[in-house]
Amino acid sequence: MTAKEQNEVLAEWLQQHPMVAVYFAALFLGAVISFIWLIRGFIIDRRFDQRSISAWAIRPGEFAIFICVMVAWFSLSGIAIAQLVSKSMENQDNALLWGMLVGNTFMQIGMAYIFIRFRFQFQNPAEGPLSPRQTSTWAAMRLGFFYFLASLPVIYFVGVIWGMITQMLTEIGLPWEPVPQDAITMFQEMKDPRLILAMVLLAVIVAPIVEELVFRAGIFRFLKGRFPQWIAILASSILFGLVHGNIQSLAGLIAVGACLCIAYELSGNLKVPIFFHAFFNLNTLVLLMILPEGLI
Repeated sequence: MTAKEQNEVLAEWLQQHPMVAVYFAALFLGAVISFIWLIRGFIIDRRFDQRSISAWAIRPGEFAIFICVMVAWFSLSGIAIAQLVSKSMENQDNALLWGMLVGNTFMQIGMAYIFIRFRFQFQNPAEGPLSPRQTSTWAAMRLGFFYFLASLPVIYFVGVIWGMITQMLTEIGLPWEPVPQDAITMFQEMKDPRLILAMVLLAVIVAPIVEELVFRAGIFRFLKGRFPQWIAILASSILFGLVHGNIQSLAGLIAVGACLCIAYELSGNLKVPIFFHAFFNLNTLVLLMILPEGLI
């Protein structure tokens, strides 16, 4: 289905579901207002000049080991654990889905452990805290929601452009067909309420904490100490997009990663991008539950 056909189907479907249309309208209005307010802060207050996040003071060789260990764990752990769980439950319903869910959870927990282990094992007295600005949890949640809304126009625009590019490449004969992320496909196949609840907890709580530790507090902070800030943002965001392993959503995820870096830099507190990430994932799950299959 082309982007134009998707928009036509979505418009017709929204006419039949007015409450969902209200949700989209509120999301759109909040996104526009937040985006304008954030741009105003860039232009008038020059907020991005108030840099507060210190670099990760780990040496390049140690960082290279960190990346190798992280890649090895990311590549092997989830698959191995998923297979073990699936085999142990092979006579039960949803064994494969439970295996993938448990495998992803262990993989995420392991990634967090690797970062924490490296951060403290190679600790440098000159390194600043992960959150140099103290912010209450409630304030961080509000800021995270604000940055989530403000990022939506950017993410949507990048996603539309990328969709046009991938569609054009497909039409000229590129030998691949864009498909949704594995996590999206997995969630759409879930019927068991326990599976759905576990997936929500993984996507809204575990993944945001772990991925912000690794990509923003880890990789972004390391790069910003050695390269211009825009390179640190772009490089860490590209890695963030690539690890999700999906061509269709690659550009959108890179945009999400860049917005998360900016939210971290502007707020000076890691809890803010964690909440931003959580709201983004929660919104995605909500859309998957309320929209017809194939429209996200």
